[in-house]
Amino acid sequence: MINNKSEDRILTLHPDGKAGVRILKSRYDLMVDTLIGIFAEYPEISYKERSRLTEERLSGLLDGSILWLMETVKLDLLARGLIEKTSDKPVKLRIILK
Repeated sequence: MINNKSEDRILTLHPDGKAGVRILKSRYDLMVDTLIGIFAEYPEISYKERSRLTEERLSGLLDGSILWLMETVKLDLLARGLIEKTSDKPVKLRIILK
């Protein structure tokens, strides 16, 4: 499990300009890699499906709330312009290929 208090941290961004949060860089990197892997398989994905797949892939690898971390990193990726929301109902996310 990843939980090292002396490890480097990253300050996440928020798409609405709100304050981000500081999280362990290793946790951030693991979640980014997981989400990118999911987007590679599912170019557009709903919250429900993304949540299920993320928990499935990270169960036992992280302490704390996997869904909280997923949402925090998702907001960061939105703020950085790496993913975007669709106009579908329900809203889905998709990766932006640059």
